[in-house]
Amino acid sequence: MKKITILIILSILISCQSKRQWNYAIVDQGQEWSKTAKECVRGEHQSPIDLSVIQAKAKKSEFIIHYKDSVAEIENDGHTIKEKFKKENYVFFKNKKYFLKQLHFHGHSEHSLNGIYYPAEVHLVHKNENNELLVLGIFIELNSSRNNRFGFFKNINKKRTLVKLSKIKDLNGSFFYYNGSLTTPPCTENVEWIIFDKHISLNHSQLYPFRQIFKNNYRPVNSFKDHELFYNN
Repeated sequence: MKKITILIILSILISCQSKRQWNYAIVDQGQEWSKTAKECVRGEHQSPIDLSVIQAKAKKSEFIIHYKDSVAEIENDGHTIKEKFKKENYVFFKNKKYFLKQLHFHGHSEHSLNGIYYPAEVHLVHKNENNELLVLGIFIELNSSRNNRFGFFKNINKKRTLVKLSKIKDLNGSFFYYNGSLTTPPCTENVEWIIFDKHISLNHSQLYPFRQIFKNNYRPVNSFKDHELFYNN
Protein backbone atom coordinates (compact mmCIF):
# COMPACT_ATOMS: atom_id res chain seq x y z
CA MET A 1 0.00 0.00 0.00
CA LYS A 2 2.86 2.40 0.85
CA LYS A 3 4.52 1.68 -2.51
CA ILE A 4 1.30 2.51 -4.36
CA THR A 5 0.92 5.77 -2.41
CA ILE A 6 4.53 6.75 -3.16
CA LEU A 7 4.06 6.00 -6.87
CA ILE A 8 0.91 8.13 -6.99
CA ILE A 9 2.69 11.05 -5.29
CA LEU A 10 5.66 10.75 -7.66
CA SER A 11 3.32 10.65 -10.64
CA ILE A 12 1.58 13.84 -9.50
CA LEU A 13 4.90 15.60 -8.90
CA ILE A 14 6.25 14.62 -12.32
CA SER A 15 3.02 15.74 -13.98
CA CYS A 16 3.10 19.12 -12.23
CA GLN A 17 6.78 19.57 -13.04
CA SER A 18 6.28 18.83 -16.75
CA LYS A 19 3.60 21.51 -16.93
CA ARG A 20 6.05 24.06 -15.55
CA GLN A 21 9.03 23.04 -17.69
CA TRP A 22 9.14 25.88 -20.17
CA ASN A 23 11.13 29.07 -20.24
CA TYR A 24 12.23 31.93 -22.49
CA ALA A 25 15.89 30.88 -22.68
CA ILE A 26 15.32 28.24 -25.36
CA VAL A 27 16.37 29.34 -28.86
CA ASP A 28 13.67 27.26 -30.58
CA GLN A 29 10.84 27.79 -28.13
CA GLY A 30 8.20 26.27 -30.38
CA GLN A 31 9.82 22.84 -30.58
CA GLU A 32 10.77 22.82 -26.88
CA TRP A 33 7.39 24.01 -25.65
CA SER A 34 5.61 21.45 -27.83
CA LYS A 35 6.91 18.68 -25.55
CA THR A 36 4.29 19.73 -23.02
CA ALA A 37 1.89 21.65 -25.34
CA LYS A 38 1.60 20.32 -28.91
CA GLU A 39 -0.38 23.31 -30.12
CA CYS A 40 2.66 25.58 -29.65
CA VAL A 41 4.18 24.10 -32.82
CA ARG A 42 1.19 22.51 -34.56
CA GLY A 43 -1.27 25.39 -34.22
CA GLU A 44 -2.44 27.28 -37.29
CA HIS A 45 -3.14 30.59 -35.50
CA GLN A 46 -0.22 31.06 -33.12
CA SER A 47 0.68 34.38 -31.53
CA PRO A 48 2.53 36.69 -31.63
CA ILE A 49 2.86 37.75 -35.27
CA ASP A 50 4.29 40.68 -37.19
CA LEU A 51 1.68 43.40 -37.63
CA SER A 52 2.08 44.58 -41.20
CA VAL A 53 -0.05 47.42 -42.50
CA ILE A 54 0.44 46.07 -46.02
CA GLN A 55 -0.73 42.56 -45.08
CA ALA A 56 -3.68 43.72 -42.96
CA LYS A 57 -7.18 44.00 -44.42
CA ALA A 58 -9.10 47.18 -43.68
CA LYS A 59 -12.22 46.27 -41.70
CA LYS A 60 -14.22 48.19 -39.13
CA SER A 61 -15.14 46.44 -35.89
CA GLU A 62 -16.63 48.17 -32.86
CA PHE A 63 -14.50 48.10 -29.73
CA ILE A 64 -15.68 49.82 -26.54
CA ILE A 65 -13.71 50.10 -23.28
CA HIS A 66 -15.33 50.32 -19.84
CA TYR A 67 -12.40 50.75 -17.45
CA LYS A 68 -11.97 52.62 -14.18
CA ASP A 69 -8.90 53.13 -12.00
CA SER A 70 -8.57 49.93 -9.97
CA VAL A 71 -6.38 48.30 -7.33
CA ALA A 72 -4.60 45.19 -8.61
CA GLU A 73 -3.11 42.25 -6.73
CA ILE A 74 0.50 41.72 -7.86
CA GLU A 75 1.97 38.29 -8.60
CA ASN A 76 5.37 37.20 -9.89
CA ASP A 77 4.63 33.82 -11.52
CA GLY A 78 8.24 33.19 -12.56
CA HIS A 79 7.61 34.25 -16.15
CA THR A 80 6.25 37.78 -15.76
CA ILE A 81 4.66 40.23 -13.35
CA LYS A 82 0.86 39.93 -13.27
CA GLU A 83 -1.52 42.55 -11.94
CA LYS A 84 -4.86 40.85 -11.22
CA PHE A 85 -8.23 42.60 -10.99
CA LYS A 86 -11.68 42.01 -9.58
CA LYS A 87 -14.57 41.59 -12.02
CA GLU A 88 -15.37 45.27 -12.57
CA ASN A 89 -13.63 46.34 -15.81
CA TYR A 90 -14.73 45.12 -19.22
CA VAL A 91 -14.73 45.70 -22.97
CA PHE A 92 -17.16 45.05 -25.81
CA PHE A 93 -15.82 43.54 -29.03
CA LYS A 94 -17.83 41.93 -31.84
CA ASN A 95 -20.95 42.24 -29.65
CA LYS A 96 -19.38 40.23 -26.83
CA LYS A 97 -18.59 41.42 -23.30
CA TYR A 98 -15.17 40.48 -21.90
CA PHE A 99 -14.08 41.12 -18.30
CA LEU A 100 -10.51 42.15 -17.51
CA LYS A 101 -8.81 39.41 -15.47
CA GLN A 102 -5.19 40.53 -15.36
CA LEU A 103 -2.48 42.42 -17.17
CA HIS A 104 1.17 41.46 -17.50
CA PHE A 105 4.36 42.60 -19.19
CA HIS A 106 6.82 41.34 -21.80
CA GLY A 107 10.25 42.78 -22.54
CA HIS A 108 10.91 43.24 -25.31
CA SER A 109 7.61 43.24 -27.20
CA GLU A 110 6.18 39.97 -28.47
CA HIS A 111 4.38 41.37 -31.52
CA SER A 112 6.40 43.41 -33.97
CA LEU A 113 5.17 46.26 -36.15
CA ASN A 114 6.41 46.14 -39.75
CA GLY A 115 9.33 44.02 -38.55
CA ILE A 116 10.24 46.32 -35.65
CA TYR A 117 10.13 45.22 -31.99
CA TYR A 118 9.53 47.60 -29.09
CA PRO A 119 11.25 47.65 -25.67
CA ALA A 120 8.16 46.24 -23.92
CA GLU A 121 4.54 45.22 -24.44
CA VAL A 122 1.59 45.16 -22.04
CA HIS A 123 -1.08 42.46 -22.38
CA LEU A 124 -4.49 42.95 -20.79
CA VAL A 125 -6.21 39.56 -20.61
CA HIS A 126 -10.01 39.36 -20.71
CA LYS A 127 -12.49 36.50 -20.49
CA ASN A 128 -16.22 36.34 -21.20
CA GLU A 129 -18.97 34.21 -19.67
CA ASN A 130 -18.25 31.44 -22.22
CA ASN A 131 -14.56 31.34 -21.18
CA GLU A 132 -13.52 32.91 -24.50
CA LEU A 133 -10.39 35.04 -24.32
CA LEU A 134 -9.53 38.48 -25.63
CA VAL A 135 -6.11 40.08 -25.14
CA LEU A 136 -5.47 43.79 -25.60
CA GLY A 137 -1.84 44.57 -26.49
CA ILE A 138 -0.06 47.91 -26.07
CA PHE A 139 3.49 48.68 -27.23
CA ILE A 140 5.81 50.60 -24.92
CA GLU A 141 8.44 52.87 -26.45
CA LEU A 142 11.28 54.62 -24.63
CA ASN A 143 12.00 58.36 -24.61
CA SER A 144 12.63 61.08 -22.04
CA SER A 145 9.01 61.09 -20.83
CA ARG A 146 8.49 60.94 -17.07
CA ASN A 147 4.73 60.78 -17.27
CA ASN A 148 3.94 57.23 -16.15
CA ARG A 149 0.24 58.04 -16.22
CA PHE A 150 -0.89 54.40 -16.13
CA GLY A 151 1.15 53.29 -13.12
CA PHE A 152 1.96 49.95 -14.75
CA PHE A 153 5.46 49.45 -13.35
CA LYS A 154 4.99 51.12 -9.98
CA ASN A 155 5.08 48.97 -6.83
CA ILE A 156 5.80 45.76 -8.75
CA ASN A 157 7.74 44.42 -5.76
CA LYS A 158 4.75 44.94 -3.48
CA LYS A 159 1.46 43.04 -3.02
CA ARG A 160 -0.89 45.52 -4.71
CA THR A 161 -0.93 48.72 -6.71
CA LEU A 162 -3.32 51.26 -8.19
CA VAL A 163 -3.52 51.03 -11.98
CA LYS A 164 -5.03 54.00 -13.81
CA LEU A 165 -6.98 51.92 -16.29
CA SER A 166 -9.33 54.79 -17.14
CA LYS A 167 -6.53 56.47 -19.13
CA ILE A 168 -6.25 53.49 -21.52
CA LYS A 169 -9.38 54.78 -23.25
CA ASP A 170 -7.22 57.64 -24.55
CA LEU A 171 -5.28 55.11 -26.64
CA ASN A 172 -8.37 53.70 -28.32
CA GLY A 173 -8.65 54.56 -31.99
CA SER A 174 -6.93 52.70 -34.82
CA PHE A 175 -5.95 49.12 -34.02
CA PHE A 176 -4.93 45.77 -35.48
CA TYR A 177 -6.95 42.68 -34.64
CA TYR A 178 -6.81 38.98 -35.43
CA ASN A 179 -7.64 35.55 -34.05
CA GLY A 180 -4.53 34.00 -32.51
CA SER A 181 -3.37 32.16 -29.41
CA LEU A 182 -1.86 32.50 -25.96
CA THR A 183 1.84 33.36 -26.28
CA THR A 184 2.88 30.91 -23.55
CA PRO A 185 2.20 27.18 -23.10
CA PRO A 186 -0.35 25.69 -23.58
CA CYS A 187 -0.52 28.12 -26.57
CA THR A 188 -4.32 27.78 -26.67
CA GLU A 189 -5.85 29.12 -29.89
CA ASN A 190 -9.08 31.01 -30.65
CA VAL A 191 -7.88 34.02 -28.67
CA GLU A 192 -9.04 37.40 -29.96
CA TRP A 193 -6.17 39.91 -30.18
CA ILE A 194 -6.39 43.70 -30.38
CA ILE A 195 -3.18 45.78 -30.58
CA PHE A 196 -3.44 49.55 -30.42
CA ASP A 197 -1.81 51.82 -32.99
CA LYS A 198 -1.02 54.35 -30.25
CA HIS A 199 1.88 53.51 -27.92
CA ILE A 200 2.83 54.26 -24.32
CA SER A 201 5.98 56.33 -23.76
CA LEU A 202 8.20 55.74 -20.72
CA ASN A 203 11.82 56.42 -19.87
CA HIS A 204 14.50 53.90 -18.87
CA SER A 205 14.13 54.51 -15.13
CA GLN A 206 10.40 53.77 -15.25
CA LEU A 207 10.95 50.44 -17.01
CA TYR A 208 14.00 49.55 -14.89
CA PRO A 209 12.15 47.85 -11.97
CA PHE A 210 10.71 45.29 -14.39
CA ARG A 211 13.98 44.87 -16.31
CA GLN A 212 15.72 43.97 -13.08
CA ILE A 213 13.43 40.96 -12.69
CA PHE A 214 12.77 39.91 -16.31
CA LYS A 215 15.13 40.87 -19.13
CA ASN A 216 13.84 38.87 -22.12
CA ASN A 217 10.49 37.24 -21.39
CA TYR A 218 9.02 37.21 -24.87
CA ARG A 219 8.06 34.74 -27.57
CA PRO A 220 9.32 35.64 -31.08
CA VAL A 221 6.82 36.21 -33.87
CA ASN A 222 5.31 33.22 -35.65
CA SER A 223 4.97 32.71 -39.38
CA PHE A 224 1.59 33.39 -40.95
CA LYS A 225 -0.40 30.19 -41.50
CA ASP A 226 -4.19 30.55 -41.42
CA HIS A 227 -3.98 33.97 -39.79
CA GLU A 228 -6.22 36.80 -40.99
CA LEU A 229 -4.98 40.21 -39.90
CA PHE A 230 -7.34 43.19 -39.89
CA TYR A 231 -6.84 46.91 -39.38
CA ASN A 232 -9.55 49.11 -37.91
CA ASN A 233 -8.86 52.74 -38.80
